[in-house]
Amino acid sequence: MFTFLQRAACLLLLSIAGTATAEVVIDDWYVMSLMDSPAGWMNVMGDVQEDGHRRLKAENHIELKRGAMTVSVSTQVEWVETSEGAPVSMTMRQDMSGQRVTTVWTFDGSDMEITTEQGGRWTTTTGEVPDGTWYPTWAMMDEMKRRIKAGETEFSLHTMMPDQGIKLVEVTFKKLATEPWEDDGVKSEVTLWEVTNNAIPFTSTQIFNADLKMISNTMEAPFGDVVMILMKKRRAVMEVLKGAAELPELLESLTVPVDRPIPGWKTARNASFRLIPRTGDVPSLPSAGFQRVGTVAEDGTLVVDVDLDAPSIASAEDQANPAYLGTSVLIDPTDPAILKMAGASLEEAGDDPARKADVLREAVFSWISRKDYGTVFASASETVRNRTGDCSEHGVLLAALLRSEGIPARVASGAVYVPAGVISDEPVFGWHMWTQAIIDGHWVDLDATLPVSYTVGHLLADTSSLADDGGVADQWNLLSMMGNLKVDVLSVDGASLQKP
Repeated sequence: MFTFLQRAACLLLLSIAGTATAEVVIDDWYVMSLMDSPAGWMNVMGDVQEDGHRRLKAENHIELKRGAMTVSVSTQVEWVETSEGAPVSMTMRQDMSGQRVTTVWTFDGSDMEITTEQGGRWTTTTGEVPDGTWYPTWAMMDEMKRRIKAGETEFSLHTMMPDQGIKLVEVTFKKLATEPWEDDGVKSEVTLWEVTNNAIPFTSTQIFNADLKMISNTMEAPFGDVVMILMKKRRAVMEVLKGAAELPELLESLTVPVDRPIPGWKTARNASFRLIPRTGDVPSLPSAGFQRVGTVAEDGTLVVDVDLDAPSIASAEDQANPAYLGTSVLIDPTDPAILKMAGASLEEAGDDPARKADVLREAVFSWISRKDYGTVFASASETVRNRTGDCSEHGVLLAALLRSEGIPARVASGAVYVPAGVISDEPVFGWHMWTQAIIDGHWVDLDATLPVSYTVGHLLADTSSLADDGGVADQWNLLSMMGNLKVDVLSVDGASLQKP
């Protein structure tokens, strides 16, 4: 969810720059609402530097509830480009409840360098700029305005987004209507545009004034609309947020209803589920780890089987993928603290990879002593030191420990069964993250948040190596199911639970 909101903010940056020259400084303020409640703000500033380079910077701050905990996420995205629109650098700074991460992409012709820092630890990688015609943010807005003024009503442009890594994002603009508008008694006309892209599976409706400045953006998501509205003054934004009765709550409100309890869910070896969308179709989920997925039925539903005795075979490509043993800002297996914890945990584990993996899982379960929702996606290096976190911290720490022992690992995201009385009066599925490891040529699921290795009460949506150059685009399925799913339990250990 938090990565989605960051991505929404990045996409907003593509549409907000007003008409700007060397004499104009952009200073626009937007208020953000989620599920009909004010949740944060964004400030966009643009200037022309002494060397003629144009800089556009967007800073946003979001506060949300996760159960009883209030968490905050701040993100700053900065683009620097030449006066001709050639990219110079792209920077993303994130502060997620005290966990600060900075990533800088520096462009040099067809090459780029990606440097990431968190907690004083640096990683640097290189890559090639994607082929094709694309625009940094300011240049993209210039091109968008040129096309609109030329009378085009539907067109696509390509750009790069900091949370997507080294890949191009296609953004499509389609004019919907021209409508009258009144602001402080001044009447004018605005244009409504449908904006879609291949980075988020949701559609936005954006409203532009006569100067082609975006004055509102409504992104339609299954869990509720994300709305951003232009405000005239910083003070006005703060007054709106100050008057908010309640922050949006993202734990209980987004749980997935299930038709019945899962009997013996901690010890069962296999189970079958039917995933039912509220609207549209369930996405084609991966068959990986202990999960096998059927085909989407005509009614949009999907049957998923979980068998703890039948891990999937890891492809030759997966087994050779360096990302599953690699170093990133979120997963650094070379960190001395990670190596120390792995060594201490495995003193009596022997050489069997399966045994070592489960011992490390147990070690993470015990090591993270403060288990709450106040931390938002800290790195393994931060987690091993502060011993605090929720499911994502358990997942990345276990992945780092596994990689430090030469066991390929990645994180998995999806939903986990939560019995009645934990976060709801009824049993539900809650959104979750865990770890997968390649052991004896198979992908094996490991959940370090549990006192057991894994349970049948897991529904896998996406997997990711969390490499620095890959972004966080590996949550497409999870995002498309949030607020749009319910689950029927079909059988457990071969016993049908549905009436004929």
